[in-house]
Amino acid sequence: MTKLVNQEALAKLISLIGEENKKFAKKTDLKAVATTGNYEDLTGRPTFKTINGESVTGTGNITIDLSLYRLVESLPEIAEADSSKIYLVANGQSGGNNIYTEYGVVNGQWEVLGEYSSEVDLSGYAKLTDLDGYVRTADLSEVTQAEVQQLWDEANA
Repeated sequence: MTKLVNQEALAKLISLIGEENKKFAKKTDLKAVATTGNYEDLTGRPTFKTINGESVTGTGNITIDLSLYRLVESLPEIAEADSSKIYLVANGQSGGNNIYTEYGVVNGQWEVLGEYSSEVDLSGYAKLTDLDGYVRTADLSEVTQAEVQQLWDEANA
């Protein structure tokens, strides 16, 4: 048994299908990224900024070192040093407030940034106990420079 097809309706249907097909891209018209899904196949990719030379693309966390200094036992080779850090090296003093020497990289070489010694040499000064019998009992309102020198010489004899 043969079915009759309305030729006019069929022609209209084919025409409509053709018009609808024009709305869709053909696979051959697509760029590679549409079929591979690979970001590297994308043309005109946006550029991204970097943080400390590391790209912000990809997955995972970006760690930013915000510390100002590094506590080390000895200075690293200059080529391995981070020029944005201050390196603290123990200076052998103990018990004080300043037990480290601070170094930084300046013009490609190590530079001492800070070194402090709280030790004060008082050997040239008289102690109160040395002058106890002289100064505390003496009337110093009219003491001459020669008398002060004599007191000094006797205290240091």
